[in-house]
Amino acid sequence: MKYKQIRETYEDVVTGVAPQRRDKYGNLDFYRGDKLNKRQKSQWIDSKIYTVPGKEAHRVLVGPDGKIGYAFGHDYDNPRLFPVPWYKDGGEYPGGSVK
Repeated sequence: MKYKQIRETYEDVVTGVAPQRRDKYGNLDFYRGDKLNKRQKSQWIDSKIYTVPGKEAHRVLVGPDGKIGYAFGHDYDNPRLFPVPWYKDGGEYPGGSVK
């Protein structure tokens, strides 16, 4: 990974330490995938969002299918899965699905 903070946030998400991001109203924040194509949107819509400390514009996303990805600098148009083999199954949330 390019940034140590993203890797650390991934580890915090997997271990249940990282708090999910909240929207401006204080509700848990979920990714809508407004600008993604149909295939990508089906993978990422309703993902939980986690802010990367120290890199406030970067996000870690946990999809409804349990896959964990990331977005650089609010670039939600191109979320990426964590790369294997360094991150199990492209970053799979323990226990699989999170819905």
